[in-house]
Amino acid sequence: MARPKKDEQESGAAELFRRLKSNPPLFIGTVLVLVLVIVSFILVPALPNTGMGTGEENVVFGSYDNVPIAYAPGNYFDRVFRNISEMEGFRPESDYSADTETGDKAMRVWQRAFYMTLSHMAILDEMKNAGYAAPETEIDREVAGLPVFQENGRFSVTKFRNYNKNDLLALRRATEEDYIERQYRGAFSLRVSAGEKDFIGAMSSPERNFLMVSFPRSAYPDSEIAAYAQSNPEHFRMVHLSKITAASEKEVRQILDAVQSGRTGFEDAARNQSVDASKDQGGDLGVRMAHELYTSIADESRRAEVLGLKSGEISGIVKDPAGWAFYRSEAAPYDADFSLPENMEKARSYMSLQAGGVMENWLVARAEEFIARAADLGFEAAAEEVELELKRFGPVSLNYGNVSLFNPLPGETELQSAVFNENFWRIAFATPVNVPSSPFTVGSNVIVLAAVEENVKDETEKSYTANMYANGYWMYTASESALSAAISGSKKAKDNFFMAYVTRILSPSSNVR
Repeated sequence: MARPKKDEQESGAAELFRRLKSNPPLFIGTVLVLVLVIVSFILVPALPNTGMGTGEENVVFGSYDNVPIAYAPGNYFDRVFRNISEMEGFRPESDYSADTETGDKAMRVWQRAFYMTLSHMAILDEMKNAGYAAPETEIDREVAGLPVFQENGRFSVTKFRNYNKNDLLALRRATEEDYIERQYRGAFSLRVSAGEKDFIGAMSSPERNFLMVSFPRSAYPDSEIAAYAQSNPEHFRMVHLSKITAASEKEVRQILDAVQSGRTGFEDAARNQSVDASKDQGGDLGVRMAHELYTSIADESRRAEVLGLKSGEISGIVKDPAGWAFYRSEAAPYDADFSLPENMEKARSYMSLQAGGVMENWLVARAEEFIARAADLGFEAAAEEVELELKRFGPVSLNYGNVSLFNPLPGETELQSAVFNENFWRIAFATPVNVPSSPFTVGSNVIVLAAVEENVKDETEKSYTANMYANGYWMYTASESALSAAISGSKKAKDNFFMAYVTRILSPSSNVR
């Protein structure tokens, strides 16, 4: 076949770029489909009949709407698997080493092929349920355009007629399925108005660089916790109790009557009849702080009764998350010793959950002291003086939700929950540059920011972001990510990949490899 002239090559390349710009998702889908079809019906028959893919039995990795997702030589899973293997430089017949890098690559290739097949099946199912049918003329045209039927750049009737009929049916079916999937994915490529495009571009500006210090709840001093405990002793009294639990009120009352009458001992009843986790210890719960029983005994009057028991006394029956229960006191309640680290940690945990505002007020006061020092010394010098860790991040634009189209927030622990925090974004971009922000709470931290630089983008920079949005690249990627998450999380999807991979692919006796 004659080689195309240079101007013909340039013309073909220009046409490819034109199609790519006009409809990226549809173009990308077309190329992927073409690659899969070529791999399936042209390259696969030429692969040596050794190694992976020569086994007779299918490997089922999961299902979608009760339809198995199976690997078998020549099916869609196999086609995708071979294509990914080629791109990853993975040799299916041998690359299953225990070496971490090689082993990770093997599992990654198989897993990607599985999830692509899962998405493929889900899309076909959705289109079928929607009543969509691929136009016969379009499928005819696509099949006729496949390289296997070309000769000297033109469709060859002879090659078509000589093609194996069973293979032709499989080829047409694969082409039809890929066409349907392409139409589904093409919905991601929506037209964008000029106004929408300009609006998105403007959202990328301004960008700011920040300094940040944080005051975590973990910095709340033990002395303040001890002071709070002394002011609220009812939450921190130490009690030693045993417990018997039964599923029904009637059953627990019968056990209580037997224990109180002396017909059975408390410990024996606990071991033989209780459904509580403490049954093997004869019902003994050990020494606990009063607040640790708040979840188990929701009724305040019943709780007060149990927490006020004298040594050896038995309570009446109380409602319990596992059913019904009664308690016995093993010792009189006593005040907690906060010199013991375990007691201090329990009190800190209670305060964090039930009195977080008290801790936050203290932290805000420390943050305001820092801000006052920053006004005199500067942000960095003030952080150094009080030995606070100074962090820098940016540039970021006002990016609620950390949308990937714009510069995202960094992954610092303090900012993990800030991406959906309107107060964070308002303060970060409303506070003047080089002025410390007012203290605000993000998660379990009180934060103080200072914007040290603001960059207002020029029209060229804003146009770059606008074009990334409008030409479909970003929308396609974001939609693909959302689609993958929706399909994987669907009730119709059953994912048994890991078990199948370990037992059927890695197994030395597997005939799939």
